[in-house]
Amino acid sequence: QMRAVGDVARAAGLVALVEFVRSSPFLHDLPTALQLVRDAGHPNVAVLFDCYHFWSTTGTLDQLALVRRGEVRHVHVQDVPDVPRAQLDSSTRVMPGDGVAPLVETVRALRATGYDGPLSLELFLPQFVTRDPYTLAVDARHAVEALIALQYTRREAERAVTDALRAHPGIEAVEELLRTVLEQRAPA
Repeated sequence: QMRAVGDVARAAGLVALVEFVRSSPFLHDLPTALQLVRDAGHPNVAVLFDCYHFWSTTGTLDQLALVRRGEVRHVHVQDVPDVPRAQLDSSTRVMPGDGVAPLVETVRALRATGYDGPLSLELFLPQFVTRDPYTLAVDARHAVEALIALQYTRREAERAVTDALRAHPGIEAVEELLRTVLEQRAPA
C-alpha cells in the first residue's frame, strides 16, 4: 500500500512521511518505520523522525546507524523529561535542553547519515498553549538555535541557512514579516 501512497505523493509533488508513534501498536519505533519505507521502495516515501517518540520508547543511538541516506526527510525536535518511560505521553514533551534525551548526539548521528533537512519544534504541553506567543517563540528559537549551534561550525550554519533560502524562495519575505511582527511585539 505504501508504494501506492508514494505514487500519489509523487503526482502531487510531495513526499509522504511515515512517523513512528510510541502509542501505535503497528508503527511504534524507528526500525519498523525504516522497514516500512524500505518495503515501499519508493523515493516519495520517507521517515519523519520524532525525537520524542524515539527517546520515549526503545530508541538507542546505535539504532540511528540503521538509517540510510535519504530515508529521513524531516525531524521533530523536543526533549524528554527525566521520568520513567511508562509515565511519558505526548503532553510531557519539553523544550530541547530541558530534558534528558541526548539530542546533540541524535542530531549528529542523523547528520552522519546524510540528513541535512529541517529541524522543527513540536510541543503539546498546556503551558505552551497558554503562554504569550512572542515569549514562547523567542524561547523556542533560543532552544533550537542552541541545539543547532552545537551541530555546526559557523560556516556550516551559514551555508545551511543560504541553502534553505535557495530551496524555499519566498521564505525571506516570510522571515522579514515575522521579524517585523516580533520587533513590534518586543518589550521596550
